[in-house]
Amino acid sequence: MDGILIWILKPTLEDAKRAGVDQQKFFCGRKKQYGLNCQAVCDARGQFLDVSIVYGGSSSDLLAVEKSGLKQRLDRGLLAETKLVLFGDNAPHLNSSYMVTPFPNTSGGARDNYNFFHSQVRITIECAFGKLVQRWGILQMAMPRGITIQRTIAMVLALAKLHNFCIDEADGENAAILHRDEQHIITNEHGSVPLTANNQAGTDTPQDLIGGDQIRYQMQHSHH
Repeated sequence: MDGILIWILKPTLEDAKRAGVDQQKFFCGRKKQYGLNCQAVCDARGQFLDVSIVYGGSSSDLLAVEKSGLKQRLDRGLLAETKLVLFGDNAPHLNSSYMVTPFPNTSGGARDNYNFFHSQVRITIECAFGKLVQRWGILQMAMPRGITIQRTIAMVLALAKLHNFCIDEADGENAAILHRDEQHIITNEHGSVPLTANNQAGTDTPQDLIGGDQIRYQMQHSHH
């Protein structure tokens, strides 16, 4: 289990008001960026088992974890009847019956060896975040102004599910079909959505995807 900052531009006053917090609640002082605090759990294959985006970038990982739905389910005994545990850093997590954290201030000996193997397990979630960001390039930049906080959260959750789907397809019987589809997207002029320069946001954005809910709304009402 670990966290990542989902990079966004400074929210508008309207967007911040809708979220019920001040604009500065989204500013991460450590990374000097506006963003959303995303906490996630993955398995050994790098597939996401749980993704929680509850707070802005100014919130600590400890608070984000404590208020997540997963933490509440764990406290109620989600893993009580299993031999499974989560591996997490000792900054936002406390060692417990379901959370394993490294020993602090070790230098040699059995505890140091334990910490080494603990880090080898925990690096899986860091790799999963890396693959997620590399696979979906929009996560490598600040979210365009036209994508609200609510849409950003929904998009990250959707991309995490697509990330899991890609792992299943790449590891399963459909690996050859997936490769064929990837080539189709690359070579077919209608197989992808182009990035369009957005001078206001200062980034290239997928304009064809922005406002999709309005398009769907218009289509539904046009049939009536």
